[in-house]
Amino acid sequence: MKKWQYFDTGVDGDRDAYGINWAAQTFTIETKHVIGKVKLKLFRVGSPGDVKISIKGTTGGEPAGADLCYNTIDGNDLTIDTTGEWVEITLGDGATLEKGIQYAIVIKAVDGDALNKVSWIADLSGPIYTGGQNWLSSDSGDSWGGFIDVDCYFEEWGVGEPAPATITWQELPKSQISSETIEVAIARILADHNTDPSAHAESGESIWTHKQQEIIDHLAESIVDDKIGEGEISQKRLSGTEVQLWLAFESLDGWTDTTQDGSATCGILSARLETANVTDAYVSLLTYSAFPVNMPDFTKEVSFQTAVQAEDETDYTAYWFTGYTAGVDGEEGFGFKITNGTLYAMTVTSVGGVTSEHLTEITGIAIDERHIYRGKVSGGKAYFYIDGVLKHTEETYVPSTKQDRIFTYYIANDDTNGRKLYANYLLFSQE
Repeated sequence: MKKWQYFDTGVDGDRDAYGINWAAQTFTIETKHVIGKVKLKLFRVGSPGDVKISIKGTTGGEPAGADLCYNTIDGNDLTIDTTGEWVEITLGDGATLEKGIQYAIVIKAVDGDALNKVSWIADLSGPIYTGGQNWLSSDSGDSWGGFIDVDCYFEEWGVGEPAPATITWQELPKSQISSETIEVAIARILADHNTDPSAHAESGESIWTHKQQEIIDHLAESIVDDKIGEGEISQKRLSGTEVQLWLAFESLDGWTDTTQDGSATCGILSARLETANVTDAYVSLLTYSAFPVNMPDFTKEVSFQTAVQAEDETDYTAYWFTGYTAGVDGEEGFGFKITNGTLYAMTVTSVGGVTSEHLTEITGIAIDERHIYRGKVSGGKAYFYIDGVLKHTEETYVPSTKQDRIFTYYIANDDTNGRKLYANYLLFSQE
């Protein structure tokens, strides 16, 4: 699916939708295609209830006519962060949008009111999008008022122009003299092949080659454990394509300790972060890349692995991550976070210089026990593993810039009870 029309720069306000007050953004099609989804940058005030997003045609530039396609989301699940969050809305079977025609994205929350509404991030002071503009209605879409100098944040996604006809090729006869369909013929041939003990065993074929080489294919990453014995890899065989950092906390040299009412101590194979018994005490232990190294560089593959044990308590926040300075706009990173006893996979991204934190809950992990936490950014995705098991794959909000914080451990208590976080080791690598 391809992103066609979009606007995502110059935030200085928002547009609200509730009750009979609807909001819309028009856009113009440059290439005929089928729309499949939209992404809108939204936040909520109060509890707006169901929010309907639809695609309409236009008359005289303003939204008009029946919905071409639509979907409804739960507005109560939207973020309350007034910087907004990108929300993806699929549009069922979609609709064909014609070249040169202007269409409208319309938002309404009919059960909402002035204290329970959905807000759409916008540029209110001379945006650069030329294919449309913002429209508002105060009578459930019966009439609209246009704002030529206002545009709302949107992305319009879809696939290319539909084919004139669809042929289900597997249901066609396999030849002019046989009525057996292609699908049935393929299934029959595969069944015969799977029961043939001599398949691929002829000279030059795969099983014959494996026998000659005494090698059998293995699952990805299994060959090291299965076939290479301890101490059998020489240094000259090791690849030099990655920068690697191995730390076991025998010293905190190179680490920056930014602590308020607490302490960070080290020992062989262990570091302990401990807050004092006062409200809002915190301990932060972080290490930077020196000089113009720029690590982590999320334009390349970046990974980390660390053993961490926290406390099975509420009223505290802890995280361990690479990149990102907490509370600083324009920075990005990823890692793990505990808030009020709940464990999350965390990515931090920046859009238009505004940093947003994205959390996905991970269940079934006893956070007061030692676990191996591993994260990797590769190919535009972020992967989160615990004890070697993939727990979450993030494909939407993924860091993609260069940073200078290699790693951070942090814990802060929300009451007067001190809290502890233990780290046993850290492995960081980057292409």
